[in-house]
Amino acid sequence: MDAKRLSVYVAFVWAVTLANSREYKVGNLIIEKCCFDSFAFETSASAINIALDKLKEDGVLQNNDNISFISKVADQPSVSAGAVVDMVLNKQVDAIFGSPASRISIPVGHLTTFWNIPQISWASTSPELTDKSTFKTYIRTLGPFTKIGIAFVGLFNRFDWKLAGLYMDSTNEICNYATQGIIARFRENNITVAQYFQFIKTVSTADIDRTLRLLKKSARLIITCSPEKLRDIMITACRAEMCNGDYLFMMPAALAVDSFETDLLWRAGNSDDDEAKNAFRYLLYITIARWPNEEIKKDVLTFQKNVPLRMLQQPWNNSFALDNRYLGSKYAPYLYDATYLYGLWINHTVTHNISVRDGRKMFEFAANTTFMGVSGPVHFDKNADREPFYWFWHFSHPEGYPRIAALANTMSKGAEVIETTIWEGFTWHTTTGMPPKDIPICGFEGEYCPQQRQESNNLVISLCTCMVIMTILVMVIIYIIRRRQLEETLIRMKWKIDIADVELKRSKQTFGSRMSNSSISVGLNSNHSGAILNTVKAGLYKGQTVALRTVSKRYTTLPRSSLIGLNAMRDMSHDNVNKFIGACETPTEFCVLFGYCSKGSLQDILENDEIQLDWLFRHSLMMDLVNGMAYIHSSKLVSHGRLKSTNCLVDNRWMLKITDYGLGYLTANIDSPEIEENERFKALLWTAPELLRLEKWPPNGTQSGDVYSFGIILHEIVYRMGVFPREHMIARDIIVQVKIGETMPCRPDTCIEIQDINPASIRLMELCWMENPNDRPPFSTIKTFMKSKFQDVDRNIVDVMIKRLEKYANNLEELVEHRTQELLKEKKKTDTLLYRMLPPSVADKLKCGEAVLPTLYESVTVYFSDIVGFTTIAGMSTPFQVVSLLNDLYSLFDNIIDQFDAYKVETIGDAYLVVSGLPNTNGDLHIKEICDMSLEIISNIMGFKIKHMEERKLMVRIGIHTGPCCAGVVGHTMPRYCLFGDTVNTASRMESNGESQRIHLSEKAHLALVQCGGYKTEYRGEISIKIPYLAILVILPTFWFSRSYI
Repeated sequence: MDAKRLSVYVAFVWAVTLANSREYKVGNLIIEKCCFDSFAFETSASAINIALDKLKEDGVLQNNDNISFISKVADQPSVSAGAVVDMVLNKQVDAIFGSPASRISIPVGHLTTFWNIPQISWASTSPELTDKSTFKTYIRTLGPFTKIGIAFVGLFNRFDWKLAGLYMDSTNEICNYATQGIIARFRENNITVAQYFQFIKTVSTADIDRTLRLLKKSARLIITCSPEKLRDIMITACRAEMCNGDYLFMMPAALAVDSFETDLLWRAGNSDDDEAKNAFRYLLYITIARWPNEEIKKDVLTFQKNVPLRMLQQPWNNSFALDNRYLGSKYAPYLYDATYLYGLWINHTVTHNISVRDGRKMFEFAANTTFMGVSGPVHFDKNADREPFYWFWHFSHPEGYPRIAALANTMSKGAEVIETTIWEGFTWHTTTGMPPKDIPICGFEGEYCPQQRQESNNLVISLCTCMVIMTILVMVIIYIIRRRQLEETLIRMKWKIDIADVELKRSKQTFGSRMSNSSISVGLNSNHSGAILNTVKAGLYKGQTVALRTVSKRYTTLPRSSLIGLNAMRDMSHDNVNKFIGACETPTEFCVLFGYCSKGSLQDILENDEIQLDWLFRHSLMMDLVNGMAYIHSSKLVSHGRLKSTNCLVDNRWMLKITDYGLGYLTANIDSPEIEENERFKALLWTAPELLRLEKWPPNGTQSGDVYSFGIILHEIVYRMGVFPREHMIARDIIVQVKIGETMPCRPDTCIEIQDINPASIRLMELCWMENPNDRPPFSTIKTFMKSKFQDVDRNIVDVMIKRLEKYANNLEELVEHRTQELLKEKKKTDTLLYRMLPPSVADKLKCGEAVLPTLYESVTVYFSDIVGFTTIAGMSTPFQVVSLLNDLYSLFDNIIDQFDAYKVETIGDAYLVVSGLPNTNGDLHIKEICDMSLEIISNIMGFKIKHMEERKLMVRIGIHTGPCCAGVVGHTMPRYCLFGDTVNTASRMESNGESQRIHLSEKAHLALVQCGGYKTEYRGEISIKIPYLAILVILPTFWFSRSYI
């Protein structure tokens, strides 16, 4: 062929090739540096290349077809719109891929519709993009989240369910999408929503409980959606008795994450985890299926492994995924499917002579296209949105791991018919193992079983009537019995004490205030029914010091009210209430016995300037008084009636105790003897104004009157200026002013300055002595007030001191324990080091000071090895390198020896000596242990590398001999456990006459190994061994040990 014809031919071929070459440009909107597990550029982009390869492999595209992708970062709606304008007008792209984010795809969708350019999305699930009258060129290979309603319809149809309740988080965008889809699909398929409740993510547990109890009355199947509150909802459901198999909860969610089986939804790491794990057994968790079967699962996982590898190639040249050990993202398969769909569209446009840029035509093409993608069969609905598969997860595994219960296939028989397959191994967590009913057999109100309901109602009415009658009868019987018991108790008079059992002390002792005995607890005049408590004496009753107080003249017969009062007093028991011991009669008087308090009365302590009281002390006394009065007010006595600082006693533990309670039952209607007028009015300084105005008081006063008295005592404690300090006013004048009452009633002065006073103290006393009794707080309120305002009132002063001593003692114990643990740790370290130098049994004897005598062992196996060519290696190395080499090698050997019943005796240079069968004998197993160990050493030495000579392979020679041996400890300084005898020497000769990387056995070792069984040896031949102390050569047959049969 001449030159002219050749040039014409080449030009023709080039023109044909150019004519057949097809160029396409695709704009690719990406998001990078975030969301690596879902749709990040770094973990998804190469899915495009994998799909293009597959298109050419399947013959959809030709090898000369070139599709170039122009990628731009678009992480904001405004940025994406600008990027698309540039791509379409300047770069002349034929289609747009993305963006993965819905909010970015929306403005792009308006532009592509305007230009009639195809837009393919692979991760946007917003329902807003479902309106194809607006987004006319928008195609999705991952359908909208609203399609999850199809999965619920499939499940409900599978079990003939027609009723459900909804409880959804209105603040969660995904949940709102799910709600739209579920309600719409339910309406289309005649499934009723019984009740629909919404909540926000800050909803309280109480509100959740209230709503679930409402749903419980109208629905058995409850669909809820809230990633943040799901665990709380399920726990609350169980507490509302909805975890009995009658109820089923369902939760729609997005694509299942890789950590779904490790980051368990029910686990929070707190005390509720067990309760949450049990609650989740009654939940189905619905997600888009990543694959429909096990075969496609393998394809998806292989694909995810390939994505990071392809990211290294052109045009991406990105190693981020590999460097950070990321697989391809979970959404990458949908990008593959989008690319494959576009390839099919290109092929279609070529065969049908259609413009590849015609977006509406591609929309129609996609809506009628089905193909096999990497994530399974790809089928589109009439809106060009892919029909997905869905997984239903259950949590019935004993450890709470999620497992797939069912698969919903929305395209098995067409988009309108949903096939739901229950996977093998799933059982319902109900009493029968069958699916729960959506409606109870008799309905939620029993409306489907009217006759049974009426019979049930009649039965309930009959039972209730019988129960009421029985209750009334029981109450009457109990009342009669208790009445008789009370009468018997009154008659027995358990409180009564024989005066002969009371030993009075010779010296008369005052019990209570330092006031005279005749005015310790002065009563009122004869017009007020409070009698005088005359004298107080100390005595002994059954070994206990008691206070004997005369309260009245001897009764001829005690009135019933006094008997009741004495029984109530005897039942009183509280730390801050002085114990009532009993009562007795003398020939002329009636006396009561109380516990004796050695520190005297509160008034004694407050008036004693030598006693220093800090605020902790005072607050403790105040709280004791409040606790005691709260107890009295809740008892049968109801109130005290004579509360003063003179009958608030302090025991030897500095605990305040209230005394003289209940005496109103004994002194009522008893005339008071004549006493000095000023003393009589002093006794009234603690009395409430409303009682002062009465002609006759209640026997035990009133509760509000006690609160007033507490306010006066509180003033005494805080200011320590006596009771009702008023200059130029005597007790009589003060009582008159208090009794009158004014706009500004007469009260103790609170304007006195005092250091470090708590303002709450003043506020409390002012509340307690309010003029109106109804305005005064009860002692329960006072107790709460003091605990909130005073931080040191929980214990009295002695308890605080004891607590401090206990804390100091505990600190000492902790310190001793800590030091002991440190000592034990150091001892353990010392023992560990010693056990490395000597056998543990020998070391223990040495620690106990026992002599370690040499021991003869009849049969042991000795191992000897050295390094082949060690002298050469050492000559080529520095001393430090030699030490490093031996350390690395012997560390390897030591780790191997730890796995066997063997003892490392010593190392000398490159020689390594090991023995089995001593100091702990092991029968005939010593040869087996040494041989197994030798095989392990040979195996591991092949992979050993010399750090400074990596190209040189290290090899060892091993010699083994079995025979008798003597062992013992030699020396006191750095003692050594040494072996003696021909067995050691023979093992050494076996090693020196051996070969590299081989195990040389003596005849005795060979026979012992054969007897053990399971090992293979081969005869080597005879060798001559010199015996030094006999100066002769001995010919010995030897063997190679090769391997174990096992």
